[in-house]
Amino acid sequence: MSSAITAKDSNTGIARPSMAAFRSTTVQTERDEQINAEEWKQLMAEFCVFVCSFIAIVLNAIAVASCRMLVLEGGQFIQGGFGLFLLQPPDTPTCRGTLSAVTSERFPDFVWDPRSDEVLKFAQAGGLLALILGVILVINITIRQFCKEVRFYKLILYLCATGIQVTLGWVHLIWWSKGCDFFYCSYGGGITFLILSHIFWFVACLFTRYMRPSKVERKNVALSHYTSQLRLQLKERQKRYEMEYLPVGVSLLIMSLLIFLALRNINEDEDA
Repeated sequence: MSSAITAKDSNTGIARPSMAAFRSTTVQTERDEQINAEEWKQLMAEFCVFVCSFIAIVLNAIAVASCRMLVLEGGQFIQGGFGLFLLQPPDTPTCRGTLSAVTSERFPDFVWDPRSDEVLKFAQAGGLLALILGVILVINITIRQFCKEVRFYKLILYLCATGIQVTLGWVHLIWWSKGCDFFYCSYGGGITFLILSHIFWFVACLFTRYMRPSKVERKNVALSHYTSQLRLQLKERQKRYEMEYLPVGVSLLIMSLLIFLALRNINEDEDA
């Protein structure tokens, strides 16, 4: 075996790994550990993306379906509330299935019809668009990470991430709806879900920068790594064979030359 790989102990004569081989093995081990640590971090980032996205979608849906995004207070101090699509007037204990016209003791001569409130319609569109963009973003990431490459992946990702924050911001315009002109509006639970949805979407989109490469890229890297390892093994095997069989070949060549010379001398003696 090659002296670069093994060396004999001067006292025992037993072959042992050389210092060069030991250093090479140590460097390779450290490199593998670094690669494994990096892959683990990327996997955790990918896990955070999907978990935060799922939580954000659920919070967004709860905010859209909330009946008490804003709390309403009527003249009799019975609290009600209204959201994007549901309404609980201050004089009723339950939510109404759809937004409908209501009156207020604060302004008895006026009637608030949410169905004709332009600001509320804008907020409704924002809540629904944010939900749709969130689903598109998750589908985009899922296909890339587990199925195949997605054309314009980054463009779709950035547009959805930006659009989600913008459209969720539209929902906050509900504070300027005419409902708050007829009633005393205050902070409701639906706004809490809305703000949490903002935060979880921000975290999810932030961690997309640290996810693993796509499935196709991971497959190509694994194939390239396997090919390089195979080439390295073949090269080492070839070098080992050369170092092992070169002395044998030289010995056979010398023996053949000696036999040839001996036979030649014998023939010359017979001729003489």
